[in-house]
Amino acid sequence: MAKTRSRRYSKNMTLPLAVIAGMAVPAVDLWQNGIQQGDTKRTMNTAAAIFTGYNPESKTWEVAYLKRGLLPVVMGLLVHKYVGGKLGVNRALAGAGVPLIRL
Repeated sequence: MAKTRSRRYSKNMTLPLAVIAGMAVPAVDLWQNGIQQGDTKRTMNTAAAIFTGYNPESKTWEVAYLKRGLLPVVMGLLVHKYVGGKLGVNRALAGAGVPLIRL
């Protein structure tokens, strides 16, 4: 009879640091380009540009915007999935008793 691998699930909430770090880049960009001045329209245009690559002000597609928004978020997700999950970093953090934080 073949043994099946059991999975351990935690009911505790954890914060994936790699994803949070990836979200920090667009958050700072949005803060500098509109929220700080209270310009809602500029903030929304910047958010649309950095997450989609489409600049509503000039009505053009600019891939360079993705480096400031979507790319850091995707990289954070990939680090969380592959470095934290596949290499066992998150499992090691849980085993060491580190609460709330995962890669």
